[in-house]
Amino acid sequence: MGDHIVSLEHLNDCKPQELSNTIYAYAKVQEPHPNLFNKVADHIVLLNSLDDYNEQDISNLAWAYHKAGIIRQDLDDKLISVATDRKFSAERLETLNRWAS
Repeated sequence: MGDHIVSLEHLNDCKPQELSNTIYAYAKVQEPHPNLFNKVADHIVLLNSLDDYNEQDISNLAWAYHKAGIIRQDLDDKLISVATDRKFSAERLETLNRWAS
């Protein structure tokens, strides 16, 4: 599945939950797929807004990149910015900051 996603020309047709769950699943089973993680991160960073991404999607993404050991400061900055703007709970913000550090 990861190779298929990487082969797509763009990810505009993928739903936020689909992307976050896929990345989460790869991290959860500790299956490295750097090309997949980078493709999804590039897509998210280039989006004008993350309005379609809910709190759980954003948390799943932050956790998955942390768990996989893939550091993407541009992605971390965007996820934390969205969480702050949306006024996520203090506990959730603290957790996101820890994962993104």
